[in-house]
Amino acid sequence: MAGNSRILLIISLLAFILIGCNNGEAAIKSETEKNGLSEINESQLTASEKAILGSMKQMIKMANQIVKESDSIIKEAQSSDDLEGALDIMNISKEEVNKLLLEFKSDSKINNNDLSNLQKEIKKSLENYTLGIQQQEAGIKEGDGIKNQKGYVLTEEAKKEIRNLNSIFFD
Repeated sequence: MAGNSRILLIISLLAFILIGCNNGEAAIKSETEKNGLSEINESQLTASEKAILGSMKQMIKMANQIVKESDSIIKEAQSSDDLEGALDIMNISKEEVNKLLLEFKSDSKINNNDLSNLQKEIKKSLENYTLGIQQQEAGIKEGDGIKNQKGYVLTEEAKKEIRNLNSIFFD
């Protein structure tokens, strides 16, 4: 009987992770939209700043791709009730975004405020994504539904911001 309760708990946690809860989702206008970051005038950038902008574009494109692919694979794991597979994908996704963060450098050569703000926003979004996944993983391992939900909300907010940043450049 205890084994059945444990399986039911795991399935419930998996459903909670993968489906999420709309109650905690923030309906906040993105920082990108608030700060007008979509209006960077590339003609006003130095050659160095243009190179940095190009690097940021590629970074956000890669982050968006990681998010899309992990969401797709997690949905597959959801359909087969594969908690371990979902956790593995979450961990891989977190590691890949952490690799992007390691490549991220604060560059003092940026004199353009809009570009500097964009750089900060990208870094914050990537950090929040990894932090959210860490909280979800900890919540699952500790059986803490509140921590899991907070991580889920943070991850979803970060994914939304990553998509918004990506749409500035590629839509």
